[in-house]
Amino acid sequence: MTIDVGTGDGRAVLATAGLDPTTLTLGLDASASAMAEASCRAARAMRKGGLPNAALVVAAADAPPIELEGRAELVTVRFPWGSLLRGCVGADPAVAAGVAGLLAPAHEQRRGGSSRDVLPACSSGWSLGFGAMAAPMPLILDVDTGIDDALALLYACASPEVELLAVTCVGGNVDARQVASNTRAVLELAGRADVPVFLGREQPLVKALETSTETHGSRGIGYAELPEAGRPLQPGNASDRLIELTRSRPREIALVTLGPLTNLAVALEWEPSLPSLLHSFVLMGGAYRAPGNTTPTSEWNVHVDPDAAKAVFAGWAAGSSRAGKPAAGDVARPLAMGLDVTEQARFQPEHLRHLAVRAGAQPPDADLLGRKPIDAIESVAAIPVLRFIADALRFYFEFHEKYDGFYGAFIHDPFAVAAAIDRSLVRAEPVFVDVETGSGLAHGMTVADWRGLTRKPANVDVAVEGDADAFIERFIDRVGGLAARRSGVTR
Repeated sequence: MTIDVGTGDGRAVLATAGLDPTTLTLGLDASASAMAEASCRAARAMRKGGLPNAALVVAAADAPPIELEGRAELVTVRFPWGSLLRGCVGADPAVAAGVAGLLAPAHEQRRGGSSRDVLPACSSGWSLGFGAMAAPMPLILDVDTGIDDALALLYACASPEVELLAVTCVGGNVDARQVASNTRAVLELAGRADVPVFLGREQPLVKALETSTETHGSRGIGYAELPEAGRPLQPGNASDRLIELTRSRPREIALVTLGPLTNLAVALEWEPSLPSLLHSFVLMGGAYRAPGNTTPTSEWNVHVDPDAAKAVFAGWAAGSSRAGKPAAGDVARPLAMGLDVTEQARFQPEHLRHLAVRAGAQPPDADLLGRKPIDAIESVAAIPVLRFIADALRFYFEFHEKYDGFYGAFIHDPFAVAAAIDRSLVRAEPVFVDVETGSGLAHGMTVADWRGLTRKPANVDVAVEGDADAFIERFIDRVGGLAARRSGVTR
């Protein structure tokens, strides 16, 4: 059940449970007002995550454990400013506390655990069990914003676990300045114009830039149109800013790269200890056991700048020794989300239809997104985020139908962001990886030493299996919810 505090229906549901919607808007009851007010202030601050810092029990299951059936209900409380509380309404505090102890978010383990408590019973005798989670994951995204990068930006903005510190731009799907324009426009569409955007290197390290307008359209966003962003680019260079942020918050920040690795390679040259300064690093790139999607052996992001990819893998090779967050003096291996896993995430018209319904579109209008060709009309067109997604994906679907034999799209980049937030979505294996930079058929190939023939230690955790269904379900819920909130639709 989802309770939207900003709607009449949501307030009515709360009233039936004996919860005061007025106080719930500020807190969960009067005794929690200080927590709520602090979170409200934090929600407006650029570097804070707001109410997700004090989230209720994460509803990681569709229902409470069977032994609690009939005595408790999992709920999601959605606040008007976009924060979520996920938790359990129970008939007595012990039940609520019990569920709080059973359901813990995946990133609790990543961020070092949580404390749990139970708010005092409301007038009806109901109580709310909650777990006070650690701060959201500080995240930097490095993008070459084409269609799936745009979807990844929306996913990050829709994820309460994320504190989006900055977005850095690199040439790839389109030229770097168009990337920067697209990125700022998408962030404004998502209501996150506050996120600073930095321009990075405009050319690969060695070779000339190739772009992929055939895949993403002349401006990188398919048939979609967005107004020019109101906020300008931030002064300074993307690689400089990456170094500054990681130095200021050592071993806290997660980096996710969704395009060529040029900016990161430059940052590594200037700051060789960067791997030890990051908390984690996830890259969308490479084809490790799968065929390439640009040449028979190379994946697009690596193909555009193989010299950068080679430098990045080498930069992690010396210090990488284990997966997960690094201990003192240790370096966590990057997680590589290659085509082996990302091509399992096939987003098809029926998924888009479900997203439209989640966003608040009328069912007859949403149905037109569930067939070929998709068509955005009436209530779909009236929801700006949904209209953008539909128009961008129509182009992407047509490309994949022509070259990959299905009317849909691989949404590589959002899957990488989702895996950075929740590593349980993938299973990875450690391996030594290098990149072929010479000419010929193997140019841009990510060479994975699965047999250990080089005798070199693993420098990458390559994702070999992924729960694409769970990811797509999560994508629909989060991005559809963001679309609804940005349009004022009651959902």
